[in-house]
Amino acid sequence: MQLIKPVLSGSLFLFLNITANTQDKIYLTTGVRDGKTEAVTASTTTYRPSKKDALPVITTTPKTILLFNKNGSFLVPAKMDFGKTATQQMISQFIQTPVISRDKDELYMLSNGRIDDIIISEDNKYIYITGPAGRLAKKTIAAIVYRDGHHILLAPAAKVAVILWSNKPVTALPAQTLNETITTPPPSAAAASLQKPVADTPKALSFEQVAGNISKESFEKKALQKTNQLNIYLKVICDKAANYEEINKAIDQSVGLFVDENAMIETSSVSRNDIKRYKIRNYLSHIKLVNYDKIEIEWTNVQYVSDVKQAPDGNYYGVVSFEQVFRGYRDGKLIYQDVTRKNATVILKTYEKNIDGNTQNIWDVLLSDIGVISTKSL
Repeated sequence: MQLIKPVLSGSLFLFLNITANTQDKIYLTTGVRDGKTEAVTASTTTYRPSKKDALPVITTTPKTILLFNKNGSFLVPAKMDFGKTATQQMISQFIQTPVISRDKDELYMLSNGRIDDIIISEDNKYIYITGPAGRLAKKTIAAIVYRDGHHILLAPAAKVAVILWSNKPVTALPAQTLNETITTPPPSAAAASLQKPVADTPKALSFEQVAGNISKESFEKKALQKTNQLNIYLKVICDKAANYEEINKAIDQSVGLFVDENAMIETSSVSRNDIKRYKIRNYLSHIKLVNYDKIEIEWTNVQYVSDVKQAPDGNYYGVVSFEQVFRGYRDGKLIYQDVTRKNATVILKTYEKNIDGNTQNIWDVLLSDIGVISTKSL
């Protein structure tokens, strides 16, 4: 079920779409409509509602805020010069809804920018991506166009429309309309010889091409192993009876499970609203200094929760989800306890290693950022 939240702005009603759109959408000043756009001119916009046997509806273009088709292409009539041939071609392409191939999801930010990245997962508050940012708060995002073409708006349509148009992809629509593709004569032999062969276009490598004979199942299994191993080291670090050398060794071993020392760990508490972020070594050092006589950290319900995704850096990423139970004791009494749902990003790394004079391809799974999803009292 789609939920639309009306927001009054002057004499206009703006709409906030908080669910995924999987079909054509017409965003008007009076509401949002499901339907197929059939024509757009400077004065009128015509669309056919998605109801069976519905008749076309004509509305004035000045009342049309934003148009989306099912493949994720969009038009913002207020920003278009209808006197230009290029605009007419753009409209024609939009209506024909040609298939558009996207390698990445498009995240349009309220700060008036666009981030092209691969979304690993999302929850009520955050979008988790493979890039350096790791995650983005939904409250900072205006809209998302997913790789499969569906979209969501996370801000009023009028505001989103301006941001979308200012940051629209140059290659958002094919260079030719369907009619042009049919009627354009084949290139001459001379012209064909100058065209770049399709084979020269770089292609994204498959998981098997990057990992060799390693299966995705093996990747997921090792990701869980690394996550559980970190849990074991945390128990040593939390043990107040452990000596200094044991704790420092466990810290070094823990850091060795991560892609590098810049990996960030988030912490939270039911007694505060903010989320704190630490680099992995600082986080581990902080744990052993927590002001309790005894602390317990236990990870439960550890599970692999996402498909393996290839990022622009060529590495493959996944997400492991788990619940972290924290307990703090003083004078033998339980003083504080909570449970935090967290997501840990895991990365497949491949490298060459010389073993007995022979170069072999080695692979490993390393942990990256660990983010907080939610925290509650026990």
